[in-house]
This record gives sequence, C-alpha cells and structure tokens, in this order.
Amino acid sequence: MSGKREDRKHSRVELSSHPLKGHLALISGNQVTACLISLKDVSKSGAGVFAKFEVPVKTRVLLSIEGVSFPPLEGRIVWCSPTRGDPSAPLTHPFRLGIDFSPADDAARENQLAVYAYISKVATDSTEE
Repeated sequence: MSGKREDRKHSRVELSSHPLKGHLALISGNQVTACLISLKDVSKSGAGVFAKFEVPVKTRVLLSIEGVSFPPLEGRIVWCSPTRGDPSAPLTHPFRLGIDFSPADDAARENQLAVYAYISKVATDSTEE
C-alpha cells in the first residue's frame, strides 16, 4: 500500500510525547469540509494524523497546525486506516490518515520545510526537558 512506512522517503518525527492539534480542510470539487485532527508524526514530505472520520484516498487537503504561524500545508491523503490497537490514538479520533505533501510552487515547498523544521525543534526541545 503506497504511503506506508516502508515506502516513506524521509524519516518521521514522532509527536506522541508532544502532541499537536490542527485542522484539516478536505477539498472535494467545490466542497470543503473541515475537521479537527491530532498530529501523530511529521516528515519533510508528509504527516500522519488522527481524524474523527474516514477520508478517501486521493482527497486534497490543507493542513493547519495550532500554534504554528505558517500557512497551511498542501497535500493528498495516501492512506486511511482504523486506529484500533494504537495506544497513542485519541479515543475521539478512530482513524489515522497518511498525508503526502504536494507543494504547488517553491514558496509552498519552503513553507513545508519551515514547518517541518519548527515541529522538529519543538519535538526535540520537549524530549530534552
């Protein structure tokens, strides 16, 4: 299945010790649906999030992270699975989504890398305390 751990281009920063919340805008044609998410992990090219409902693969998304002043990250859902058996999953978020970032241009790519650097620093600082 594309997007699973063995197919990842970059290593991920695990956020279970420093959970971050965010918003996911799901874009389908002219319709946009927003949902609250909890970030599980992030890399330079994607993220894993916990969501309240199942999202179809290939759905376009915009990911905004609370407390992060960068513009939303553009991407697509590459996989979706139930969180049963995952001890780090919030009980209120029964699905895990894999997001592959797909920046539209160089500015969006720079934003994506800046968000990754910021989150990496936050996660590293929280584990050193």
